[in-house]
Amino acid sequence: MMVRIVSESRPVIFEKCSARVGKNLVLELHIDTDEANAGDIGQMQKRKS
Repeated sequence: MMVRIVSESRPVIFEKCSARVGKNLVLELHIDTDEANAGDIGQMQKRKS
């Protein structure tokens, strides 16, 4: 899976991401601090796609 995040200053694409699938799971993405800083990703609001 590939995840694209568009921030105000730097868009970032994370490739080869893993996903868990199950009835009782929710859609959520965790990004480590180093990756968030590299993409200038701050506290973002939840957005439905």
